[in-house]
Amino acid sequence: MARKTKPNGYWTLENTISEAKKVMKEQGVDTLPTQIKLSELGYGGLSIAITRHHGGLSSFKEKHLGEELSKKPM
Repeated sequence: MARKTKPNGYWTLENTISEAKKVMKEQGVDTLPTQIKLSELGYGGLSIAITRHHGGLSSFKEKHLGEELSKKPM
């Protein structure tokens, strides 16, 4: 699979949310896949953008995709 490099400045919040929703639709799922799965699917750039620029995967999913995070018992 050829890597698709995004131009500098591409990973704005708006673009990141749009790409995340696109992945979810393509995969037929209601939740954004894990970072490892995103990379396996060819979306490593999205995974990195979420981690580096948008607070990490869990925070991003909760704040921007409306996903409820399951809390692990302590």
